[in-house]
Amino acid sequence: MSLIASDFSYLPDVKVLGERAPLVSKKKDGHSSDYSSYLNAKGDADIFFPTDFLLLERIDHYCSGWLKLQKDKSSKQGKKRRTIMLDPSLFMEEFGQPSRTRTKDGYNPLLDDFKNTKIYLSVPTHNTK
Repeated sequence: MSLIASDFSYLPDVKVLGERAPLVSKKKDGHSSDYSSYLNAKGDADIFFPTDFLLLERIDHYCSGWLKLQKDKSSKQGKKRRTIMLDPSLFMEEFGQPSRTRTKDGYNPLLDDFKNTKIYLSVPTHNTK
């Protein structure tokens, strides 16, 4: 089975303390305001968590049966997986049509936006090397 995912890899200006802390933000009348705790949001904010893509890769490989934990004594080995993590601009250059999405002033949302996201691609392979 293949896995394709895209999400935030980091969040700028997070006010909540902690590793991989969420961004808690609301938008009202076109203006964003961030909270220092999800407890202060009281149902009127969006909560964004960054994804740890290296951890996602380990989970993906473990769930596919390829990567085993040291404590796991089973002999079942899944198929090896090939994974890549790309910035959206690289993904769009490879698989999109950036020449068709460029604006008259040269701005290209497919290449210039979403700098804080990653695209994760994982497929099984028969290659044993």
